[in-house]
Amino acid sequence: MKLYIYEHCPFCIRTRMLANYKNIDIPLEYLAMNDTDTPTSLIGKKMSPILEKLDGTRMGESLDIVKYLDNIDSPILKSYESTNDNIKNWLEKLSKDNLFSTLYTPEMVARDLPEFKSQEDIDFIVNRFKKNTGLSIQEALKLKDELLAKVHPLLEDLGELITSDSYVNQEFSIDDIILFPNVKRLFTIPGVVFPKKVLAYAERVSLAVKLPLKD
Repeated sequence: MKLYIYEHCPFCIRTRMLANYKNIDIPLEYLAMNDTDTPTSLIGKKMSPILEKLDGTRMGESLDIVKYLDNIDSPILKSYESTNDNIKNWLEKLSKDNLFSTLYTPEMVARDLPEFKSQEDIDFIVNRFKKNTGLSIQEALKLKDELLAKVHPLLEDLGELITSDSYVNQEFSIDDIILFPNVKRLFTIPGVVFPKKVLAYAERVSLAVKLPLKD
């Protein structure tokens, strides 16, 4: 098997969480951000993640990959669809009006990530960001304090939604696979302050899925 990913991609993090939690050893292939040809040749369009399965065929869609990997041997997840509307609503608030994207993208393009191998890769993200938000990276950076002031109350709210000592629910579940990638990405943004309960949650899940909070 092989997993084609971007380091920054939350959907890719989902698949890595399940694989690591179950100790499934899958080689990672990092795609360049500006590379459309490779994913198109693999699955017909530019998307991530892409799993090359045991039989050599490929599949996309992160939660479908999670389900496939979980069922290679005895599955650990009781469901592959979230029934936790509170987590869904929280994630919607985080992304509303491009809040998360505007805060995260300037930090992301400044990092030394494997998908940003060239200036063309960086330009791809910057141009897409401009198209989606109407902002340049420089304009987004000027909004950082304003955006942090909106994110911090949301993190306080998230602390109230975590119902056990270790996970969102009483055990590792699809809700953690959906939530944790975006919490993890917030850790790469200087200035974000985490409530104790959210910090403890993130640290516990990070350890369980063998993915550091900061790369």
